Amino acid sequence: MWVRVAGFLLLLFTAAFLSWPIWKAALRQRRRERWPKVTGKVLEQRKNRNGNDITLNYLVSYEHGGEAFQVLASDWSPGAYTAVNESHFHELMQERLDLYKVGDPIPLMVNPDNPHKAFYRRGWTWPMTAIAVVVTLIFLAFIVVLTPIIFEGAFGRPS
Repeated sequence: MWVRVAGFLLLLFTAAFLSWPIWKAALRQRRRERWPKVTGKVLEQRKNRNGNDITLNYLVSYEHGGEAFQVLASDWSPGAYTAVNESHFHELMQERLDLYKVGDPIPLMVNPDNPHKAFYRRGWTWPMTAIAVVVTLIFLAFIVVLTPIIFEGAFGRPS
């Protein structure tokens, strides 16, 4: 009996553990979509390398709230690219950087709590809230289907 309960609890924990990062990303995405949007100017392209990880940033200038800023804008999705095939990888990274060339305008989202932090978004963004709901529903369906199987006969049969 205790093995079944432990298995059920492990199933619940695993579902929550695997769902949480998706919900965290969805909440971050929703929060940032409400941030003020400004158009900045690219002053410099930067490709930073830390071991095998590469991040793409832009030194930008922009105005927000009547104040001028010059900051390093980061991609709004956290993380880095990991180099695999060196020559092709660096060409691909340069292509991504060239989406906004020096002197070009760049759409930015400014953190309202800290206007010295700006983020850019490249291309289409996955609708993380919808993905989080679908993943959670899959886990719930899995739990609903497995619960009777796990506890079948565990508490005795009704008379």
